[in-house]
Amino acid sequence: MNRRRPFVKWLLNINNAYTFFIASWHMGLMISVVLFWYPGWNGLTINTTQNSFNIPAQIATKLFVKLVPLAITTSFIMILSEWKTPLRWPAIFALTGLTGASITAKYFLFPINDIIYAGVKDQAELTRLLLKWMSLNNWRVFFSCLTWLSMIIFYSMKTERQTK
Repeated sequence: MNRRRPFVKWLLNINNAYTFFIASWHMGLMISVVLFWYPGWNGLTINTTQNSFNIPAQIATKLFVKLVPLAITTSFIMILSEWKTPLRWPAIFALTGLTGASITAKYFLFPINDIIYAGVKDQAELTRLLLKWMSLNNWRVFFSCLTWLSMIIFYSMKTERQTK
């Protein structure tokens, strides 16, 4: 078993790094949406929805629908591998953040996306949907920041434990 221990540690490091990578990427995207996309959506019209909302949202959705479930799995592995240590707590919060962001997207944002993608005929309705989307997406921003912060804490605690 001792000869396999370095390999297991290496696999767990890759596992944890992937979780942190997705947490960072997702939070970066969410912060960018709030800072850079929301202001541009104030002037979004039925004619500009395709390029300014639909295409970026569809590309991001395609990508994260594949990457986030794997990150949920890797965060679950983090929890199991650290269950008997204090590191389980930031790992649990990372899983909570990933799960919260996923639930918010799937059950609250994707239905609005589908309506917008289908083509909204009324400007007032488009504006209402975008405002609702942004309000709900702020929860996803919160969850993505929770995930990222949990990973920072995880690695800070891990470093402190290794230096003792």
